[in-house]
Parts: sequence; structure tokens; C-alpha cells
Amino acid sequence: MQPYEMNIRVVGAKPGQASAIKMFRSIFMKGILSLFLEMLTATHRYGVDEMVLGSIAESLDGVPFLETARLQMTKGVVNAERMAHEMEEVIATLEGMDLPAGMSRAAMEKLLWCTGFGLRERYGGELPKTLAEVLRAMEPPAKG
Repeated sequence: MQPYEMNIRVVGAKPGQASAIKMFRSIFMKGILSLFLEMLTATHRYGVDEMVLGSIAESLDGVPFLETARLQMTKGVVNAERMAHEMEEVIATLEGMDLPAGMSRAAMEKLLWCTGFGLRERYGGELPKTLAEVLRAMEPPAKG
């Protein structure tokens, strides 16, 4: 297929892995757009767009994406319960502005789901070291 400028490669031995990559990548790509839509409509209404975007940029600029993923997950699983409670206030604020809060509500629900793994207790409030460690801790128990 090279004459047609198609870059084809094998992505794994398991059937459906190529489709899974596309679908699971979409969780992030469409999710981030949805987060921008929810956040920026609210920041614009309050006139704080540039300040909020600048604050986020300070947190993310210059940090490699894979390190951002590791940091977000290792901090997030330990602090999920507190973060879920913070999202309750975000939801109330958005609803008070007559703005949709679907992404914030979904974030709160996902954080509450995460608390069910008991990772704060498992790690004694300390941060796990690696992303792989977090993901292994979130796997369902092996069937017997």
C-alpha cells in the first residue's frame, strides 16, 4: 500500500487492537474537547478565560505528556475522594450559572469510582511511583 502513501503497521497480535487504539484514544481526544467546552463557556461568562488558561498552562507547559499522565494518575488515585467533593462545588457553580455540568458530573463520578479501589489506604496517603503500579492496582482481582 506504500504507492498509495498508506502507512500500515501491525499493532499487536490480538484481534481488534487497532480498532481499540482508535476508540480508546477518542476517549481522551473527544473528552478534552468536551472539557474545554464546559470550562471555557464558564470562564468566558466570568471573564476569567485567560487567567484559568494561564494557570493550566503553568501546570502543563514543559512537562512531557507521559509524565503528565503519570503525575495525574498517581496523585489522582490517592486524592480522588477529596477531588470528588471539590467537583460537587464546581457542579453547583455551573448549574447556578445555567450551564451544563455533564463533564464535571462525569469527572466526579469517575473519581468516586476510583475511591472504591481503596488506593489512598493502600498507599498510606503516599503517591505510587509509576503509572503501571497504579493501573495494576486498579485491575479486578484474578478469578479463582
